[in-house]
Amino acid sequence: MLPVSLERFKTGYQLTYSTHLGSLDLMKIESLILSLVAVATALLVGCASTKMMSTDADAIKGVGEWTLGFTYETGSVTRNLSDGEIKSIAVKQTGRNPKSLELLEDVRFLLQGKGVQIVAHSTASSGKILLNPIPFTQWYSGFQSCSVTFESPAGHSVARLKVKNGDRNASYKSEEAFAKYIARSIREALGR
Repeated sequence: MLPVSLERFKTGYQLTYSTHLGSLDLMKIESLILSLVAVATALLVGCASTKMMSTDADAIKGVGEWTLGFTYETGSVTRNLSDGEIKSIAVKQTGRNPKSLELLEDVRFLLQGKGVQIVAHSTASSGKILLNPIPFTQWYSGFQSCSVTFESPAGHSVARLKVKNGDRNASYKSEEAFAKYIARSIREALGR
């Protein structure tokens, strides 16, 4: 006789497999296996990733302290024209998205706690770590990616990271988790 039985309940049928260890619900096992395969596939296909674009390891190691900021400043330019000549130019600096500011502060906090010296004001010996966060525009809140540029004290770009968030529900990192991932990527690039 086979160690498989089919029982009818009020809510449906249950298929069980009997072993010397006890009986197993085959429907639950199949469901668990399919769930694990789906999660593994999502993680392999759409995980967050970091790509080092270029690097000068000696220039990075030579910098002891860093400032942290944004690659681009937000703003707008207004030109007043009269008969084809520019009479005046007004430059207006606008504020940052609160989520971008929070990301910057989270990364700053996470770097300071892990051996990276972050200073508030630039000196002649401090390098710059510049973030350019790109928010998701549809379906998700949070960030799609973040480019990180490392500048030497002389102002030369010595390394660049492209940190991408997951693009699947199972692999998408929240804003806090993405900030941790960026900070870890920066520490690895700095060798700390």
